[in-house]
Amino acid sequence: MDLGDAARIVDDLYAEKRRTGRSPRKKLVVIVGNGIRRIANILNDDSVKQEARKRRIRFRSRAFQEFKWRLFEYARYYTAYSLPTLGHAVIHRLVKDGICRDVITTNYDLCFDAIWSKYPNLGVHTNPVLAPDEYNWDGYYSPANIPALAPRYWKIHGSLDYVVFRERIRGPRLQIHRLPRFPISSNQPDLAKAFKLNGLAPFLGYESSCHPATAIGAPSHLEPTFVPFIDWTFDNIRDLFDREISAVKAIIQNTNEVAAVLLVGFRGYYNNLDSSDPWNEELVPVLDDLQSKGNIPLLMAVHNNQYSQRSDPESWFMRRLISAGSCEHFDAPEQFVEALFRDNSQRFPFGYAKGTHSIWRSHYFLTMSEGRHV
Repeated sequence: MDLGDAARIVDDLYAEKRRTGRSPRKKLVVIVGNGIRRIANILNDDSVKQEARKRRIRFRSRAFQEFKWRLFEYARYYTAYSLPTLGHAVIHRLVKDGICRDVITTNYDLCFDAIWSKYPNLGVHTNPVLAPDEYNWDGYYSPANIPALAPRYWKIHGSLDYVVFRERIRGPRLQIHRLPRFPISSNQPDLAKAFKLNGLAPFLGYESSCHPATAIGAPSHLEPTFVPFIDWTFDNIRDLFDREISAVKAIIQNTNEVAAVLLVGFRGYYNNLDSSDPWNEELVPVLDDLQSKGNIPLLMAVHNNQYSQRSDPESWFMRRLISAGSCEHFDAPEQFVEALFRDNSQRFPFGYAKGTHSIWRSHYFLTMSEGRHV
């Protein structure tokens, strides 16, 4: 699928909606990686290590943990309150118009989270995997039994907006909590000591009794500090996100409900020589199967920095899409969305999407004082 093919699919979906007066039966699925915005790349493990080395901070030391925490907090605040890209605005429009139901991201940043919170009438459900009698951990999850056409937002590698207390001996018990609006300077045991507490982890006794399907640990069983609830530990423990990943795999394989898959800023690292490589993108084998069978058309759009890695052994999936004419590359997300949705599509309301982005740019996302702070 090239740009022209993708534009025709988008136009057909809008035409079906206009003809029937309701959302099309098949919809776009959009998968977003860190190429959609530069800020996502500062959280890459190699970038963090490189910045630490510049400051002569020893890897895995307490000073390194503090440095990493401050970097995460910067990215959390910045992406929650600064301007999203035009690419985000276009995806927001696709969701609003009922052309896209599922937005899937491997990113930890909060650009989309900020958009959904500003448009609550969209009714976007985040990680809808919860069974009855499960605790939703400050809104990190949603119930699985949401309305049939409700839009879904999947963060399959975690979020900067949440922290987790883990068990000392690794097991199923953990606690996930949303961080406050303001940045937190530290997550070290010194905080607990200063406030004469036994540890930083609260005990959710009442919630534990109300939600019997959720295992909630006691303070004595949990690590004394909290860490970001993201897939970024230098060990990449992704079992915390198994349910989200499995649900997303099933979604993109559903030929009855998916018109096409659009990959934005997602190059699809996958080490074929080692299926247990912790950096493997779990969706790649499923996407490659779709590409091979031709059941669901795919279009990949990557940043030029990602495209420059096309010769790497782990970029084999991107090379396959390049060979098939299904890979575009760009200097900025604006270039790609303009090429697809402005230059090739006849029906996508690009002017409205750009107008929304102009409103965000002028005043909607930040107050003046907040802008200076960011």
